[in-house]
Amino acid sequence: MAQDLLIENQLGIFMDNSFPEEDKTVHLYAIRYTGVSLPPIIIDEAHVEAKWWSTLKPLPKLKYSYQNIAIVKFVSQSHSEK
Repeated sequence: MAQDLLIENQLGIFMDNSFPEEDKTVHLYAIRYTGVSLPPIIIDEAHVEAKWWSTLKPLPKLKYSYQNIAIVKFVSQSHSEK
């Protein structure tokens, strides 16, 4: 299954300072799945809403605006290339 996941490009790197005791670096990647059925996502307490979503359907609203901006830009570019 891992061979069916293609990391196409990095969408951005962002600092997340919303945690009181630590700063986190968030890396966003465009990952394309080329298989037949999507593998299950292993969900943890910090990511209970994690799920696969298609760029052909309305995009979910993400918590942080920088994530929304990067993903909307990527989807717009990839749809205009087709």
